[in-house]
Amino acid sequence: MRKGFTRKFSELLGGTLVSRVAGFLREVVVAWLFGASRATDMFAIALTVPTLFRRILGEDMVEKGFLPPFRQLINSGEEEKAWGLAARVFALMSVALLAITGLLYLFAPTVVGLIAPGLSRGDLSRAINMTYLILPFMALIGMASFAGGLLLFLDRTDVYSIAPATLSLGVIVGVIALKPYIGIYSIAAGFVLGAALQFVVQVPFVFRAAGSLAQKPSLSLRAGEEIPEIKTVYSQSGWILLQSVSVKKVEVVDRILASFLVPGSVAALYFSQRLIQLPFAVVGLAVGRAGVTQLNDYAQEKRWQEFKETVLKGLGYTLGIMVPLAVFTFALAGPITSLVFSRGAFRAQSVDLTSLALAMYGLGLPAMGAVALYTRAFPALGRNDLPLYSSLGAAGLNVGLNILLV
Repeated sequence: MRKGFTRKFSELLGGTLVSRVAGFLREVVVAWLFGASRATDMFAIALTVPTLFRRILGEDMVEKGFLPPFRQLINSGEEEKAWGLAARVFALMSVALLAITGLLYLFAPTVVGLIAPGLSRGDLSRAINMTYLILPFMALIGMASFAGGLLLFLDRTDVYSIAPATLSLGVIVGVIALKPYIGIYSIAAGFVLGAALQFVVQVPFVFRAAGSLAQKPSLSLRAGEEIPEIKTVYSQSGWILLQSVSVKKVEVVDRILASFLVPGSVAALYFSQRLIQLPFAVVGLAVGRAGVTQLNDYAQEKRWQEFKETVLKGLGYTLGIMVPLAVFTFALAGPITSLVFSRGAFRAQSVDLTSLALAMYGLGLPAMGAVALYTRAFPALGRNDLPLYSSLGAAGLNVGLNILLV
């Protein structure tokens, strides 16, 4: 029996809240021990590299490229073919992630140098070392995203939404346990540990959800077996790839420009983004992900009135909650930042830098929520090209304003 939009939204809202609170605690620990300093600048720069490819080959590719045809096969009763498609896509994605990880080990000095040209030679060297340590995070979190995407489309929204809390748990354990021995590098080690935990925790639930289907799924790859739907994944992946790159290039430009500013500027952007992700994920992402399976089902069944009503309901939920949150965040950015982070190494200058960035991010909350919804509606229609065009325009405007204002 399918879960309704309201039930899935409630499960995603509650689970995401738990995960984001855990993420809050993670960032509080990092801020308490290291502050918004040149050391955390280097961590934020190193994290930029794996998170770029995590989005391209992980969350976006799974949710917008693979899962619509997978859901269609499940709904049509072709479970064996659906799981054959899942096995092939997972294998291809894993190979791609591992290959890119290997290449990044070879070219890390060049990549980090491009992302942070404003660092001194010593700081650049430490940022490169940090990147070497954190690169396995990319492959592990990509596989975790794939497992999570399957849970989402099998309506296990409860497990899907709470699983990221294990990532935060791994970071907290890694930082506290390893800081006395490896200092700032303990954050990178913690992220690798957390990504491994998130993947491992989800796997049993994927098999359990799969086993609840009428037909026992097969994850074996049969030689010569034809699965036409994989062509759909390939055809949509190009649009998704370009859209992800256009979105992430803004973050890369942010890092480049901030590396020339006062020490702690890159870290301030990182910490403020972590703060703004709480309301965005709890509301904006929860709305989009609550509706994504229904939107795919309605599109495949050509039930356009229900499709439209689901989109409008999601938009109403988003704007009704996000607009007041945007005003609240902008008006109280300073006190919020101080309350969450102001302890230990996170002193007054760190609060000032982070709160200014948080106020500006807060103004964008309603639009961020709306974008999270429509970028899940268009893939259900097989039109990943339209989100690409809008993201290219938005990214160009964002980069231009960044350069102008800096």
